Amino acid sequence: MADLIGANGQRTEFKVVGKPNIPGLASYSMAAGIAKYGADYVFPDMVYAKILRSPYAHARVLSIDESEAMKIPGVLDVVKWDDPIFNEINQNPMANGPRPYYLMPEAYFEGEEVGCIVIAESESLCEEAMKALKIEWKVLPFIVDIKKGLDKSLDKIRGPEWEPFEKAYYQAQPDWVTRDGYRLMTRYYPEDPEREGNVSYNFKIDGDLDAGWKESDFTIEYDVNVNDIYVTSPNPYASVAFWDKDQNTGEDVLHLEGMVHRTFSIQYMYGIAPENFVHEGMFQGGKYCDWGLRIAQEVTPLLSKRLGGRPVRCCHTREENFDLARLQTMMHVKLGVTKEGLITVVEDHILKDNAAPNSSQLGTVGDRDWGPYYTLKCKNIGQLFTCVDSNRGFMHCSSQFFPFNWDALTMGLYLIAEKMGKDPVEIARLNLHGPSSQDDRDPVPSFEKCVETGKKLMNWNWHKAGTRRLPDGRLHGASFRYGMCPRHGFCDYTCKLHYRDGKIVFPTSGPIQGFYGTECYTMIIAEELGVSFDDVQVIFDYREKHTDQSFGSDGVTGQGWIVKECANKLKKMILEEAVKYAEGTDEKGEYNYGPFTRNRGV
Repeated sequence: MADLIGANGQRTEFKVVGKPNIPGLASYSMAAGIAKYGADYVFPDMVYAKILRSPYAHARVLSIDESEAMKIPGVLDVVKWDDPIFNEINQNPMANGPRPYYLMPEAYFEGEEVGCIVIAESESLCEEAMKALKIEWKVLPFIVDIKKGLDKSLDKIRGPEWEPFEKAYYQAQPDWVTRDGYRLMTRYYPEDPEREGNVSYNFKIDGDLDAGWKESDFTIEYDVNVNDIYVTSPNPYASVAFWDKDQNTGEDVLHLEGMVHRTFSIQYMYGIAPENFVHEGMFQGGKYCDWGLRIAQEVTPLLSKRLGGRPVRCCHTREENFDLARLQTMMHVKLGVTKEGLITVVEDHILKDNAAPNSSQLGTVGDRDWGPYYTLKCKNIGQLFTCVDSNRGFMHCSSQFFPFNWDALTMGLYLIAEKMGKDPVEIARLNLHGPSSQDDRDPVPSFEKCVETGKKLMNWNWHKAGTRRLPDGRLHGASFRYGMCPRHGFCDYTCKLHYRDGKIVFPTSGPIQGFYGTECYTMIIAEELGVSFDDVQVIFDYREKHTDQSFGSDGVTGQGWIVKECANKLKKMILEEAVKYAEGTDEKGEYNYGPFTRNRGV
């Protein structure tokens, strides 16, 4: 959307933003191997922890006999899922959501953490102890084919113990609403059909579908099928934690490395104040839009307490680092279209993998509130989700494709254009609503600028599909993909800037995680204040409130606006002080020590 209310929202000329060869703030550290990630931290007297992983797609641990494991010299403890120590923490909804037990006795996909944690003097001893455990498993029914999972006669793969947690986590929350009462980011509305077997539903109807069909002249009907994707982070998920005492207050202080983002979640889990939580590391490793914490990143403070504050390290193997990043989705889309190419109604029937319990709603039905259809002038939109529980994996948040599945609409625009013999860019322009709302008919400046620039770069010369070939005889693929940058309006943004000793100071808690968000904000600050990139001094400090909420270009759009406004506020303050400085000079222009200060913050 265009920035119609902020400072310099319609800026067209840039001296810093968008320019090449801006230095990465931490690039040298990463390239030189100086950067320290969670797996790189080592402390004196450190011990190691390893979590049991399920060898089955769905199984329950009935019993664990650790007697032989505890006989191995150097093995310190085997902490089982029902140990009272887990009652000492608050479950963290940012990790795996609320669940019956922090460490579950039942695994819902192969490789899931389950049953127990081994603590030993070395990683090899942890491995040896794991092999010595005598575990009684009960293998349970599983679903890995979501079409077969539609069968209502199949055994339920989620027990009744999940019902209260699903209702609390997935139903509409009273405080998750916009000012006009629209409910946001919820999986199941109360009026949705009841769950049947392993199948749940989420229906969202906007406008009047029947009226939309009556307005249309023809129908476009098509399928979009998207496979699941498993990805890994380049750096293993890991943490090291230990406790000591504040020398002044005597309060417990937690030191935790490897858990860089969402630090408030750890503070909530262990009931500690921000001033009693220390983490010096800023490097997290790149992974798009992953807000979920792993048990390995959360549990080490608890295990350290068990050992009297001794440092405890827990680290994933490369194999354990793989997670679901996109869930299998099968869409059947119907569009009602006028003879001019204007979409009057959207009806999208979606079959979706619901994955393991508490998988992110952003990965399942998040498209409902954040998908492409709300960029259309069309207000008659039906989205009908059928979600099938499965044992294929756990999805912590979302990937580049879910939510915001733009390909579903892109394909529709292409099919309309092909039927009418028109350029798909023109069909997109016709249907795109203006900057302020779905009722706005004005052009969208950002869309027009992208189209103009893209056509020049690509030497765009539209032709009907199939009428031209590449020099080697092949048909080329789609050249235009419809998309946008959502503003991440559900996030909280904080920015603080100082003018100090001739430098603009930008303090941030990071993290440094691969998408160069901090560099983007630094460019915005430099642009708005009329200084160079190097004139902005970035200070990484875990105690600061500013954190990169962006996770990519889409979020930079939202948080970048806050940074822009903050920079302009500081600029105004600097100019006001400059006036005071000028007023504080004598007739010869010599400064008589007026009220000007170089230490002002926003």
